[in-house]
Amino acid sequence: MHEMLTNHPIRRKDVPCSSFSTLIRDETERRAKFIIGGGPSGLSAALSFARARRSAVLFDYGDYRNAPTHHMHTLITWDHQDPAELHTAARKELFQGRYSTVKYSKTAVSAVAKLPDGTFKATDATGSKWVGDKLVLATGVTGILPDLPDFTECWGKQIYHCMFCHGFEDTGAKSAGLLAIPPLINKDMCFTLACMVRQFSASLTYYTNANQQLTDEIQLLLKPEAAMKVDARQIARVEPTAGGGITVHFADGTSVHEAFLAYQPKTEANVGMVKELGLELAPSGAELKVNSPVNETNVAGCFAVGDLSTPLKALALAVGSGSIAGPAIVQQFVKEGKAITLDSSL
Repeated sequence: MHEMLTNHPIRRKDVPCSSFSTLIRDETERRAKFIIGGGPSGLSAALSFARARRSAVLFDYGDYRNAPTHHMHTLITWDHQDPAELHTAARKELFQGRYSTVKYSKTAVSAVAKLPDGTFKATDATGSKWVGDKLVLATGVTGILPDLPDFTECWGKQIYHCMFCHGFEDTGAKSAGLLAIPPLINKDMCFTLACMVRQFSASLTYYTNANQQLTDEIQLLLKPEAAMKVDARQIARVEPTAGGGITVHFADGTSVHEAFLAYQPKTEANVGMVKELGLELAPSGAELKVNSPVNETNVAGCFAVGDLSTPLKALALAVGSGSIAGPAIVQQFVKEGKAITLDSSL
């Protein structure tokens, strides 16, 4: 038996994810080393397997956290390019280039369990079974978005969660806003994010959605020269504006236009498919507890990479975590005396 890996990005609802696997053809069970998830961290781990001549299959559900946006940033040589182009280029490099030991399957993994002998057994969306010695989870996190009409449509386009991923392109905006709504209701966290927003706009408005206590707390932090104010009206909905920007509609029938809004949602780890493993979550619930730097979880042989493994959720870090965990797993196989097995059916 061989390695089993996984990598999957953020999504609105928890859905089955994807993985990598080396396979031996069998009518009832496929024995494999595999990666679940086809985002940057899973692809990076897969590249390490290819470089070490370890056969594997990548199961990619195709649902990525950054899908709403058409531009990614702060990744050198890929700045301001479409994330889809990065995925395409990485898959081409792995599956259509000089490497032949890693294969791609656009299939979800619905469940994973650990067997008495210490191996992992996974079931994919077609009902096929896979068994592997190692499991790498790159299944990402889910953003829990507010229940406001049209919020999802605006997310990643007119509503930003990170002022390094977004903001620069809106430099010189007349006004921008910050949604000070749960879970972003700590005055200091709001103020810090607001200062980041003000790097790109002439003024900023905190929208506290009728939270009078938070309104009063923020008001005490503001200085006239900061060009910041608080609006406590109750928000009814948000709407993308023709010609650019976003309109905030209030319960009293009034509205206001902003160049963009900033907001940071709660995130939850996408681990529903591996709930039987007993993996330990961090207190936030947004990532798994891992042993740095190789990111092995509390379950021996199970690793986590990408957003699932750290509160610092950034593209460059996701790529790096895959390139660390992949070689660590290969080194474990070497120490365990597991020889390279090249399946002629691949």
